Amino acid sequence: MIDIVMIFIILILYAAMHGLINWSSAVVENDTRNIKLHK
Repeated sequence: MIDIVMIFIILILYAAMHGLINWSSAVVENDTRNIKLHK
């Protein structure tokens, strides 16, 4: 039972980290696009 809970928590953390990386990379791309547009 504990093993299943641990795996579930690890999967949630992995998904959260993956989402954060994708979100941060998207934000960086938008920032660079805005800078290029302003220049």
